[in-house]
Amino acid sequence: MVFGASTHPVPWTTAFGTSALLSPRGLRMFRLLLCFIFMVHFLAHFYTRVTVEGLRFYLIFLTRWSLCAELLYFCLLIHVTELAQSSVEGHQQKTVTFMVALFTVVQPLSMAVTLLYWLVLFPVWKMCIASSDLECSAPPGYLDIFVHGIDWIICLLSFIVGRIPFSFSNAGWFWLCGVVYVIWTGLHYALQVGTPFPCDEYPQNECPIYEQIDWHPEYRLRTAAIILAVLFIIAPIIAAIYKGIGFCRDRCDRTNLYEQVVH
Repeated sequence: MVFGASTHPVPWTTAFGTSALLSPRGLRMFRLLLCFIFMVHFLAHFYTRVTVEGLRFYLIFLTRWSLCAELLYFCLLIHVTELAQSSVEGHQQKTVTFMVALFTVVQPLSMAVTLLYWLVLFPVWKMCIASSDLECSAPPGYLDIFVHGIDWIICLLSFIVGRIPFSFSNAGWFWLCGVVYVIWTGLHYALQVGTPFPCDEYPQNECPIYEQIDWHPEYRLRTAAIILAVLFIIAPIIAAIYKGIGFCRDRCDRTNLYEQVVH
């Protein structure tokens, strides 16, 4: 099963309610702080982008989907942490099941957005600080750096501090999120939603969300190839990286709790 939503082999109360690095109270405070950080940055980003672009364009970008999912995750994580620390081991509740699926989306998606932004959409080697080329790009502002990198670091830190397992049996939710966004790019083209700013090649209502994902007839084959590579090569690699990070985290657990659960 790739669309599971279980913390197996770790009990859900252990996965969400404990940490090898922090006390139960420390874990609650840490996650409360992360929720606050994301809330402040989300509101700042939402206000600045809507002011410039208008509300109708805010959710066309994958970055904003990821940011909204991250905010939801960290806000709900506070509740689930309290739930896990006040419950005895038993049947996994529906809220926890939803959180496992959301966790499996948020963690690799935050990494994917970061890599795609800095390697494809806004290559770091083309920024003026790394290049003397007259056509180099100015570095992005703080909020853009936060939603394309700092947020991933925070998500990764949360993953390492906690004990929530990343499992291939749950990883289908991450892949499905990618499929849904691909469908959205097709609808965006068909409905002629356009972008907040004009592009060079088309009328504004026909501008693609991303230059690399262009459904106009002359670019469809290229777009399909890119999408297949992302869904069937890059996404599995990112999932494998998270599986590896989780494995190393559990092996370094100083209390050897993971060993006790498995054996």
